[in-house]
Amino acid sequence: MPSIHGLWSWSASYVLAEPFAQAMQAAMAPYGRLQHGNARTFSHREPNLLLAGNLQFFLPEDHLDRQPLRTPDLQSWLVADVRLDNRPDLIRQLTLTTPELLPDSEILLQAWHRWGPRCLDYIVGVFAFAVWTPARQELFLARDHTGERPLFYHRAADFFAFASMPKGLLAIPGVNRGVDEDTILKALTLARYSQSVSFFAGIDRLPPGHSLLVTPGNVAITQFWKPFAAPPPHFKRDADYAEAFLEIFDAAVAARLRSTGPIATQLSSGLDSSSVTASAAVQLAAHGQRLTAYTAVPRPGFHGRGAHGRLPDEGPGAAEVAALYKNIDHILVTSAGQDLIRTVTQLSDAVDEPVQNGINALWMSAILDHAAARGCTTLLVGARGNLTFSHFGLEALGQYLRRGRLITLARAAHSFRQKGLVSFRTSARFALAGLLPDALYNRIAGTPDFDLSYSAVNSRLAQQLHLREKMVAEFFSNHHDLQHDRLHLFQIYDFDTYATGYQAVHHIDVRDPCADRRVIDFCFGLPIEQYLAPYPASPAPALTGPAAPDPALTDPLLTGPVPRSLARRSMQRRLPATALTRTHRGQQGADWSLTIAEAIPALRTEIEANDQSPTARRLLDQPRMMSYLASFPDPTAPPQDTENLAAESDALCRSFSFGHFLRTHEPQD
Repeated sequence: MPSIHGLWSWSASYVLAEPFAQAMQAAMAPYGRLQHGNARTFSHREPNLLLAGNLQFFLPEDHLDRQPLRTPDLQSWLVADVRLDNRPDLIRQLTLTTPELLPDSEILLQAWHRWGPRCLDYIVGVFAFAVWTPARQELFLARDHTGERPLFYHRAADFFAFASMPKGLLAIPGVNRGVDEDTILKALTLARYSQSVSFFAGIDRLPPGHSLLVTPGNVAITQFWKPFAAPPPHFKRDADYAEAFLEIFDAAVAARLRSTGPIATQLSSGLDSSSVTASAAVQLAAHGQRLTAYTAVPRPGFHGRGAHGRLPDEGPGAAEVAALYKNIDHILVTSAGQDLIRTVTQLSDAVDEPVQNGINALWMSAILDHAAARGCTTLLVGARGNLTFSHFGLEALGQYLRRGRLITLARAAHSFRQKGLVSFRTSARFALAGLLPDALYNRIAGTPDFDLSYSAVNSRLAQQLHLREKMVAEFFSNHHDLQHDRLHLFQIYDFDTYATGYQAVHHIDVRDPCADRRVIDFCFGLPIEQYLAPYPASPAPALTGPAAPDPALTDPLLTGPVPRSLARRSMQRRLPATALTRTHRGQQGADWSLTIAEAIPALRTEIEANDQSPTARRLLDQPRMMSYLASFPDPTAPPQDTENLAAESDALCRSFSFGHFLRTHEPQD
């Protein structure tokens, strides 16, 4: 799968000089390096037009790719970063011959030739592509439905430029205007920001599910796909919903098993990655293939304590899943030996944005390094599971109240409290949202004990901008909208640049079946009650693959309303009982104190270096970070205040990551 970039000028006064094209190509070179051998670049040039890119081989047909491509009628040129997940369907619809000789880019070209922009209604997969039609003086761009591939652009008075990553645009003279401070501040506080913005002033991101048509002097953006717009599924029985989902989910996993090398998965003890791993194992076993499953565990010397209610070591739970499948090679990975500063700054430079969670970046890097050394070229993850099939479902409590189902609501709240899952106040917060004035709602639901300790934002600036109050309103708002919160999650789980960055740094394609458009359409259309539906009174029919031990149907968790019910029901024959009934979620990177302690000298150097950047000095709380470093406790002793110390450590990692980004892109006078 390649990266793409291009530039088109419609003004005679703007000359697309060769150095401009070379600068863009050089900037995008990291996204075309092959693990073995030299990169293959491609380009199409006209007097004031450039279409170009770099190839990386992650699909079996990628070695056949010969971009840029021209339509059979010679009217248009196409460059594309694409993986077609419904490739067989398209081959049949387009009546293509010798499909084994066609890369996905060629099939996309044929779809464009047949349907034009309407091809977006037919294709399923991940893509970012551009089509140039000189006769109409039009440049058309599109990004996949759920945003798995990135696409950025810059529009000026006399030219338009696009690239898979911002650095391809920053190489063009006059485009670099420094960072977008509003986006920086929102990212620092984990606030919601638009999917149409980047971290750079003057550079926009094409949102998922959108297309863009450029004509001389005009740019028109169209949304061709919307979450929640698909027809909702309707079945008579709860079991039918689970079976229908499993069929769609297996298809999404199968589409992501097309690879030039062995497949690996990131396996935690949670439902999402366990489900992805189980589905992949079943399907690979049918072809006599093995699967490598990686689990991040704490490094030696860890004191054993995690955050309240979280599992600090997910190794044992993950091992129980792996043990069910004879074709899984289960490997435990620690972040020992990984350099925090080097890992985070290298990833930040690759993704063209500050890294939010440096501790997670460390163990993810360790997994990718190990997988690459083993020859794997694809890593499956379950990042978007929380907003699709394993959604908690508490919004249903508000539905119960509004529909007068008071007994059902009372039973659900009582059941959640008995199981230690949700307090009465939290149930009240979800049930009463939007029905009471703010003051009364806050008295009943509770005023959140919330501060910005997790953020490295300058405290004076935070007070001036009322950032705490804004974040309380965003995180704990008094509203009832079944779509609002999940749409928010959908938007902030836009990991497009990270997937591209992982390809550049580790030469591995990270794929998430939970982000498949078919999965999202199905799950977003489900009646919200399906996420709390009771567990079946008898075991489901045997599914394809090994039969996991039946969960004890008398387990307290599986009586009455069950949170994350769709995931538990659909995977009841795939996962062990412990995975289906576990109430505590894992804490990845629970050994953060060891990581921070080891890196204190380097962290101090990084924080001090932030003073070199006027922007970093203005936005980041330098004194607080230096004070925290000076008083960091003994990492070999269990901390007395795990929650606050963990929040401070998150802020510290954000401080050096955001500082590195700001220093790197500080405007030069």
